[in-house]
Amino acid sequence: MGTGNINDTRPIGELLREMFEVYSLKNKMGEVELSKLWKELLGSATVKHTKNIFFRDDVLIVELDSAVLRSELFLTKEKILKTVNAKFGSGTVKDIIFR
Repeated sequence: MGTGNINDTRPIGELLREMFEVYSLKNKMGEVELSKLWKELLGSATVKHTKNIFFRDDVLIVELDSAVLRSELFLTKEKILKTVNAKFGSGTVKDIIFR
């Protein structure tokens, strides 16, 4: 986590990610931010049918109450994955599972 040198300048986002990883907060903070992003990205109609959303082993798991919506989201999975990783950092989410 950095050299501790006062001249060691890095983006705050990078420092916060390191801190979250060190203190095992990455998943919980990510889940809070992800809930906000989920609504922005997919809208309130999708959020209404989203029962749970969480990380497990770098996989985003989204539990839905609609089979039709699950199928629609599956078709746009790659786009959603790219958008989420653009927000949280490349490779943060390795896969998305819709249940």
